[in-house]
Amino acid sequence: MARIDVRQPAPTSLPPSGAAGGDLAGTYPNPTLAVDRITKGLLDAKGDLIVASANDTPARLAVGADGTLLLADSGQPLGARWGTLAHSATTGQTANDHHPENHAGRHALGGADPFTPANPPPSLHGLLAWTFDPVAAAATTGPASGVVYLFGFIFGAAAQAASKVAVIVNTAGSGLTSGQNFAGLYDASGAKLAETADQSGVWNSTGFKLMSLTSSPTLTYGSFYYLAYLPNGSTVPQLARASGSGTQVTDGNLSAPSLRYCQSGSGVTALPSSIALGSSTALGVAYWAGVAA
Repeated sequence: MARIDVRQPAPTSLPPSGAAGGDLAGTYPNPTLAVDRITKGLLDAKGDLIVASANDTPARLAVGADGTLLLADSGQPLGARWGTLAHSATTGQTANDHHPENHAGRHALGGADPFTPANPPPSLHGLLAWTFDPVAAAATTGPASGVVYLFGFIFGAAAQAASKVAVIVNTAGSGLTSGQNFAGLYDASGAKLAETADQSGVWNSTGFKLMSLTSSPTLTYGSFYYLAYLPNGSTVPQLARASGSGTQVTDGNLSAPSLRYCQSGSGVTALPSSIALGSSTALGVAYWAGVAA
């Protein structure tokens, strides 16, 4: 019988053996990952981050809620947390002047740009917002009696309550009708937000008039509002206004119901709960007005 040779060729290499090194621990042929190496098991969800809880101690920071920012916080176990930017309690603006919201807000109010300083912000005068810098008020005009005048402005600070409104009386009123002189706040839809008490005993003298509202509505960043002015009497107060006049200046490229300076009604004796802005007419005079906390 013939013999069959079943011998196989000798292997050219052998499996590794001995102690493992580098990123591995244990011995061959079955080493494991070293204990100080990060494994994929540390992460549980999309967006998880690897941070350090101490020296040479990696840990998982779970993904935060949508829209939150990663903030360093030494008081946290992992030294970081998810959150939002804090706002200043005194100005209502974000603490960082270079933050887009605060930067844009300063422009909207004619305030100081943190990059290229311009006019001072309303806070310099203790105000939250105004129609324009009062130093630009260079003339005086007397409105008509019994008409609601609306002066528009954009609120550029973070949301907060407004409890006062302001105008500048350059020529005092006389013969003002008791119980028929008011200022107030309206939103962009024409809904009344708040009003003052009767001002017939206030507008009969000149000066900066800071008037308390009977309620304190919360104004929100970027929203448009109107300060309403309703005088009634034989000689109504004349208010400070900008030197430019004419609807092409005050309401250029605007039309009702989105006018910046406008007027509504006649023979009005009290501020209405709402104003039909679509029926308002351009004023042609840019009066100064402001709001305060």
